Amino acid sequence: MQSCDAFVGTDNGTGVGMSGGLPSDNFAADSGGGASAFNIIGGVDPSALPLYICLAPYLGSVQPGRVNGIRTGSEGCHFGFGGKEVVVASYNLPTPHYSRQPDAIAHTTFVAGHESDGTPLFACIGFFNGRSIPGKYRPGFGNACVIASGGKEIFAPLISVLSKD
Repeated sequence: MQSCDAFVGTDNGTGVGMSGGLPSDNFAADSGGGASAFNIIGGVDPSALPLYICLAPYLGSVQPGRVNGIRTGSEGCHFGFGGKEVVVASYNLPTPHYSRQPDAIAHTTFVAGHESDGTPLFACIGFFNGRSIPGKYRPGFGNACVIASGGKEIFAPLISVLSKD
């Protein structure tokens, strides 16, 4: 079991726990969509295929989002930003020694990313159109997990925030 401290450190403008844009030992780098059984499932797509939690650098921030488990033509890490769905081809996948925890931010949550101003972001699971979808959370979002769906940024009801076991 690794501590949360592994995710906090030198940012270099690219992301928490990353140095120069390269993933630390706590992340697996990927690009072009797809994930494996070794990553964290955060929901399902309309076909009941898994959606995995991903972290993508974007405009000086690192955004938590979702990636499809099977390459289906929507490659990349999807997240809501500025009212739109954004897709970034290069992203990182957190390792699976974390679990979904209810009740917003538990004391064991870890910072998954950050806004361009340094505000911490947490990976979360939101509920939208009858299914769970990975997204991002911070206290300013209220009781919402910000997800991406249908080309839009959506404030979905918060189910849980990713937390250290």
